[in-house]
Amino acid sequence: MKKHRSEAGQLLLEGERLVEDALLSALPVRCCIVEGEKEDRYAHIVSAARDRAIPVLRASARMTAKLSDTPHPQGVFAVVAQPPTDAAAAIAAAPAGRPLFALHGISDPGNLGTIARSTEWFGGGALLLSEDSVDVFNSKALRGSMGSLLRLRIGVYEDFNWLERAAASAGRTLAATAMEGGTAPADFTGAGSTVLLLGGEAHGLSPELLARVPQRISIPGGGAESLNIAIAHAVLSYAFSHR
Repeated sequence: MKKHRSEAGQLLLEGERLVEDALLSALPVRCCIVEGEKEDRYAHIVSAARDRAIPVLRASARMTAKLSDTPHPQGVFAVVAQPPTDAAAAIAAAPAGRPLFALHGISDPGNLGTIARSTEWFGGGALLLSEDSVDVFNSKALRGSMGSLLRLRIGVYEDFNWLERAAASAGRTLAATAMEGGTAPADFTGAGSTVLLLGGEAHGLSPELLARVPQRISIPGGGAESLNIAIAHAVLSYAFSHR
């Protein structure tokens, strides 16, 4: 639960890939947990943990089923320190010459995980998320990101007013995606010095918020009601990474 993760300052990672990523990262790993009957299968994880003097705890199949939130637990977990989510630090860490994406009011953890993977793939390095969005460290988002959420600099910002001030202080202008009426990505100049907002899945960005954003971008196309937010992010990331 988010409340308890925040209080403890720790995350429970589940699955072979995430645990391997945690052991290869600079994240403080408190312990690994391995289902007793699967120790041979995860011998490489046990060895890597012990090389770092990280405790490895054995658990029964019944216990790993309780720890897991998936129907078919892999039987391997890690407890790690929760990465910081300071938005100002994330803005400062964003690579120069690339747009910094801000996800405003998104709710689907699967979309967040996919967006994080695309951000890392295209060299984004950092990602912003509004406070009213899905929890950054939601287990489904972490799995969907294939560890990207642990490697990117993630910043959670309070509201649009804060974002507006922070963008200006960092020398970035605000831009937003819109269904229509915006500049096509191929014609949009100055993308590398923007904070680019993507709105929530259900209704996108509100008209009131859009009215406060000086620049808009629209992806040309048609034939469907709209693009999925993660697809739109990938299209824009690709377009701007090849400038």
